[in-house]
Amino acid sequence: MEDQLRSVGADVRDFRKIKPEYFAVVRFRPSSLELLDAPLEFSRNDPAVRANYYILLNQDKTPKLISDNKKFMFSPGHKGKKSSAESSYEGHSSSIDLVQNQIQTKIYRQFVKKFGKNNVGTEVDTGYRSQIDVVVREGKKKFTFYEIKTSYSVRLSIREALAQLMEYAYYPNNNNAQKLVVASQNAITKEARVYLKNLRDKFGIPLYYQRYNPEKESLEDAMY
Repeated sequence: MEDQLRSVGADVRDFRKIKPEYFAVVRFRPSSLELLDAPLEFSRNDPAVRANYYILLNQDKTPKLISDNKKFMFSPGHKGKKSSAESSYEGHSSSIDLVQNQIQTKIYRQFVKKFGKNNVGTEVDTGYRSQIDVVVREGKKKFTFYEIKTSYSVRLSIREALAQLMEYAYYPNNNNAQKLVVASQNAITKEARVYLKNLRDKFGIPLYYQRYNPEKESLEDAMY
């Protein structure tokens, strides 16, 4: 514990003043633990929750969790996030450039001009507590999902986005999108083009790639 405190700049002298009898170790059987895919809420007035601040009490019953809607619901509009932020640690501050949020905003504005503001949405809820970076509606129940990545190579960007896009579109037994598109600043490579075509031909995965041009601040028209 002292090593962990030192690593964050804490003064271990205060820690040493605490009497050993004030510490407790909480143990449980792994079989008693149920981990959710994503945290779910429950009412603060739920009768199953009887606890005081910093005091753990025995569980009498399972609280009634507020579940997801379990359904993809398209909603237009831009749920904009910060394009920059300040972080501070031990008196030192540094500017964090949130590149992905900037790209998302630029793509949203580009698509609004092309498809209309009622047909473009960002951070669209999948129904399972996850959000799609950009969704374009191109007809009745015809959607294209975009996942933005800022990795240093096109191969890494595809690798990181593939599982997310597959889940957004098909989990658990859905077919929410006609196209899945990975967007990043990296130029397409010959190997990546072959790989994407291979996924489409062999497995029927409608996965594509579009490059975001940072100089023009827009997605290029070519879709690979």
